[in-house]
Amino acid sequence: MTKSFVVVAVLGLAFIAFAGPGPVHASGCEELLGDNVYRCEVRSDKGMLNDDCLRFNSTLPNESSKFDLSIDQLGDTLGCSCKTTGSFKNPTFDNSKEWVCTTPDTGYVWGGKVAGKGKITKVYAIDSRGASYIFNCVIDPTCTTSGPTVETLTGDGVQNQYDED
Repeated sequence: MTKSFVVVAVLGLAFIAFAGPGPVHASGCEELLGDNVYRCEVRSDKGMLNDDCLRFNSTLPNESSKFDLSIDQLGDTLGCSCKTTGSFKNPTFDNSKEWVCTTPDTGYVWGGKVAGKGKITKVYAIDSRGASYIFNCVIDPTCTTSGPTVETLTGDGVQNQYDED
């Protein structure tokens, strides 16, 4: 009986070693957002409704050491990170399903939540003047903004749909 037990134990350990620990599930927002592209309806606190494409880049980010977000009609790339959870004494970094992005160039803060299959919810943006935006987004790798763009050249640069002045 002892030989049988040893053989079963060795076979069990060998199975575990070769089978691995099972499927690995992404847990932090960076892994869940990946390099997804989203088509979003945009609504502002001024009542404006438009659409835009949000493009996440986790593979080769330029603005952040974590991941980037490019917004087509904003014409800017923001540096991003997963929100920190836990307490000050026991923080957990890079494991939240909530994300935040910012850029010093245009003064925007963007954020939201991401679910297991990359679905994003509660997406928002706030600019440096306090204008607020909410988004309703779906994954769409072929996203291009539909209809005329709101961009118009002015004497001092480009105005985009997020500039409401």
